[in-house]
Amino acid sequence: PYLKPNMDNVNLIIKTAQSERRSLLTMVEAKAVLNTFGIPTTNTISVDSAEEALNAAKLMPLPVVMKINSPDITHKQDVNGCLLYTSD
Repeated sequence: PYLKPNMDNVNLIIKTAQSERRSLLTMVEAKAVLNTFGIPTTNTISVDSAEEALNAAKLMPLPVVMKINSPDITHKQDVNGCLLYTSD
């Protein structure tokens, strides 16, 4: 069944990025917008520390890709901001 997208959420995400003078959305923001329109994305968990990231990765099916989430870093590979987690 078709569900009408919640444009208030989309507008809030875009206005937040604009208020921060960003021209790009973070990966988490972009996925939220896509999901609003019913476009499937990979599961994403946002964490605040390396320890939280490792704990979250252990709860997900492997492999897990961990990426830095920063509005200042567009290309994560440029700063070694990606890590493939396959096992302990």
